[in-house]
Amino acid sequence: MSLTLAVVNTDEEYQFSDRELVTIIKDEIRNSETDEAGQVNRQCEVNTESYYGLRPGKARPSRSSHVTRDTFDVVESIKQKMLRIFSSNRQAVRFEAEGRDPAKAEEAAQKTSYVNHIFYKDRNPGYSLLKDAMHDAMLSKRCIFKRYWKTDHKYELQLVENVPLQALQAYLAQNPETRLVRMLGQEKTVQMIQTPIGPQPLEVVMVSAELDIKVDTSHVAIDVVPPENYFMSARSTGNRDADMQGDRGQLTKQELLKMGFSQEDVDAIGSDDHLLTDTTDASRHSIDRTWSDDDEGRDGNRELVWVWDNYIEIDMDGDGTPELWQCIIAGDKLLSKERVSEVPYNFWSPYSISHKGIGMCPADVTVDLQRSNSSIIRGGMVNIWLTNNSQKSARLSSITNPQDLISGRIGAVIDTTDPDSIRPIPQP
Repeated sequence: MSLTLAVVNTDEEYQFSDRELVTIIKDEIRNSETDEAGQVNRQCEVNTESYYGLRPGKARPSRSSHVTRDTFDVVESIKQKMLRIFSSNRQAVRFEAEGRDPAKAEEAAQKTSYVNHIFYKDRNPGYSLLKDAMHDAMLSKRCIFKRYWKTDHKYELQLVENVPLQALQAYLAQNPETRLVRMLGQEKTVQMIQTPIGPQPLEVVMVSAELDIKVDTSHVAIDVVPPENYFMSARSTGNRDADMQGDRGQLTKQELLKMGFSQEDVDAIGSDDHLLTDTTDASRHSIDRTWSDDDEGRDGNRELVWVWDNYIEIDMDGDGTPELWQCIIAGDKLLSKERVSEVPYNFWSPYSISHKGIGMCPADVTVDLQRSNSSIIRGGMVNIWLTNNSQKSARLSSITNPQDLISGRIGAVIDTTDPDSIRPIPQP
C-alpha cells in the first residue's frame, strides 16, 4: 500500500471532529459497491477459482472431476491482445499538439517521451503494471491505477581513499545524513603548504574509509491497487464523479512510524477492523495455499494493522461548499487529514454498464460456459468408463474370490463354480 503523509490540523475549528469524520467515512465504505454485503467480491471470487480450474468442484466418488479451462483461455487470450496494443510501441501515452504550430508539436513530443520514461524506466515496471492491471480487469471487473509522489531514499556504500582526516571530518559535519561505516587505514605524510613566509612542511594524516551516503530516490510512483482493496461510493457511476473513494492495505506499525506518524498515534490504533472483510484475496492464493490472515506471533511495532487512504468530498469549514480531503485512518484513529486538489486513482472496467460504476468482465460471462462444458465432458467420460468397465450382477456365493470382480483387470480369470453366476449389465 502507498501513502503520502498528511498533517492533522488542530489549529482550526472544523464542522466535524476527527471521530465524526471517521464515522462518516466508515459508513460510506460499508455502503460502497465493494462492501462484503454486496455481490461484486463474491463474483470475483468465483471468477478466480474458475480461472484456476477449481470450479466446478469435485464430483462424487468414482465419477470424473474433469474441469475445462474456458475462463483461463478467454482471460489470457484477451489479456495478451490488450498488452500487445498498449506496449507494442513502448508508448503507454501519447500527447498530441493542437494545430500545426511546430513549437507545440515539439512540446507534445517531449511530454510523450517524459511520461513514457516515468512509466517504463524511472523505477516503475511499466510492462508488469500493465499486465497486472489487465489481469485484474479481465478477472475482477475493474483495474485501478494509483499514482503519487513517493518520498524515498537509500544508502549507497562509497569508498574514499587518501583524503586528509580533517577534510573527512569537515565533510561529515556538513553532511549529518552521511554515515561513517569504518576506517580502513591511515598514514602520516608531509606536505608542503604555502605560507606568507614561503612553502613550509606540514604533517598531514591521510585516511581511507567506507561511507554510507544518503541518496534521494524520490520519484513519481505508479501502483496497481488490488480490486478488493479499492472502494468508491455506491452512488457513483465511475471514479470521476465519486464523492468518496480510496484504498486499503496492511502495514506494520513500524512502517507507519517510518512514514512519519507519531508513536502516540500508532499506539492508539486498534488491533481489529471488520470493514470490507472478504475472501477475494484468499481465492487468489487458493491454488497453492500461500495466503494466511493469521497475525499470531506479531506484537509491538511488528503488528499488522489495516490502513485506509480515503478521499472524500465534505464541507469541513461550514461554508456550504464541499472540499476534497485526504483522510488516513486505522482502526478508529484518524492518523492525518489534508485538503487536496485531486484523487490519485484511474479506474477502468472492460464492459462498462450505463449509469453503473463497476461493469462486467470476460470471466463473468465464461464461468457458466466452463460449468456446462465441464459437465458435458464429465458425463461422456463416465459413460466411457461404465461402457468399458460395465457393472455386473453376480451370485457371490458361487465365486471363490469376489475381489476379482472389483479389480477389473484385463484378461482376469474369475474362479466360479457356476458359469451362469456372472452376467454383464447392459450399459446405455
